[in-house]
Amino acid sequence: MLLVEDSDMKRDRTWSPSSAATALLIETARADDHFDESELAQIEQTLVNVLNIDASHIKQTLESAQQELDQATCLHELTSIINNNWDFKAKVNLIEAMWKVVLTDQHINPNEHHLMRKIKGLLHIPQSEYIAAKLRARDSLESE
Repeated sequence: MLLVEDSDMKRDRTWSPSSAATALLIETARADDHFDESELAQIEQTLVNVLNIDASHIKQTLESAQQELDQATCLHELTSIINNNWDFKAKVNLIEAMWKVVLTDQHINPNEHHLMRKIKGLLHIPQSEYIAAKLRARDSLESE
């Protein structure tokens, strides 16, 4: 799992907001040390429906984000890209999509909960919006 602290190392990385969001979705799936097919399917659905990535580019997007994620030094590196490029509503939509990944297996692991709270803070999402996004994600998964 990535560290949350800032790093003194400066990198020549040029993340796009979509790549950073994809990396956060992958990190969310990995948080409980059990990244399964249902979580991958949820991430792929998010890439198409929320991030508007063409279905033919999903595999490439996931591979690229995974490689970048493996080299990332902290969550702040990812969330700062999103904070600098996305409006509040888009960030809340990302939190909701991340909750869908967490809730896919109908169990919230303590590591997943901790990661989600850290990302909530780094994205400057108020508690009320965070809880509302979690409930929308749960309701959406229950209705599928």
